[in-house]
Amino acid sequence: MIESDIVKDKGLNCWKATLKIKLPPIIVTKVASEKRDLHRSITREVNDIVSEYLEKNLEI
Repeated sequence: MIESDIVKDKGLNCWKATLKIKLPPIIVTKVASEKRDLHRSITREVNDIVSEYLEKNLEI
C-alpha cells in the first residue's frame, strides 16, 4: 500500500512529497564468494524491487 501527499510550497516555490509505503516481506537470496560483495548485491536487488514496485503503483 502506498500513501502519498504532494503539495506545492508557495514560500519556497517547490514541490514537497511525503511517501508512506507498506510492503509485503521481501526475501532476497544471493550467493557470493566474498562476504563483502553480499551487501552490495543484496542492497542493489532490494532497491530494484522497491523501484519497480513504485513505478507500477505510485501515481504522481
